[in-house]
Amino acid sequence: MYADTAAGRVEAAPGLVGTCPSCGGPVRPKCGRVVVHHWAHHARDDCDPWSEPMTEWHWRWQQVVPPDRREVVMGPHRADIVTASGGVVEVQHSAISAEVIAERETFYGERMAWIFDATDAFTCGRLTVERREAEWDAVTWLNPRRSVEMCKRPVLLDPGNGTVLLLKRRLDRRAQYGDVVDGWPSTDLRWCRLITRASVESWLADGRHWEMRRAAAQTRRSSRNRYMPRRLAPPPEGVADYDAYLRMIRRAVGRGD
Repeated sequence: MYADTAAGRVEAAPGLVGTCPSCGGPVRPKCGRVVVHHWAHHARDDCDPWSEPMTEWHWRWQQVVPPDRREVVMGPHRADIVTASGGVVEVQHSAISAEVIAERETFYGERMAWIFDATDAFTCGRLTVERREAEWDAVTWLNPRRSVEMCKRPVLLDPGNGTVLLLKRRLDRRAQYGDVVDGWPSTDLRWCRLITRASVESWLADGRHWEMRRAAAQTRRSSRNRYMPRRLAPPPEGVADYDAYLRMIRRAVGRGD
């Protein structure tokens, strides 16, 4: 969050005095050693109901664009990032409800995209990508963020490894009911395009094109288990039978025993 001060619109720093750019109320700098430096209203919660605590991951994405395109006031809300072409990108680390997702997408309109933090899922092996012959690569995400499935605008995942995953939306035909749902697949298998993080940052800052990459080729095991990730998260505490734990995961993604 930024504040208006005598020196202009600046980030929080010790000793500064400022006002909220949205409501004009007084704010004070919070500059501790744990939480990212930020501004806070004096006597009440943030005036923007969509405001969330600032994280270092969130802050690093915002540093890609100039200060005047971070936390941009739009009516009663503040857009996380405004792109060079005027689009809005919401950078999402915290949990978010389906209702708030729908509200944001309606408010910002079609020129909006999401960047979700997927570093934990990638680090522990729940998120993996496998190269395919077709244009799109396969991404397996065990226990995914269900909020992603509610998004109707473009979704980018940041696994924290120098690439960004652009998820593919498709019509999800659910044979159980015989209907077609416009949304994300109902299984843990999805499709994505790999984009270099550097090119996504350039797109945000200067409007340049994305630079695509392909996932590394992997040796196929059996067709029944080909979508299983090569690295699995450790079993939950108290699980003694690791083989039973693996069978449980395979059943969860519909690949049998």
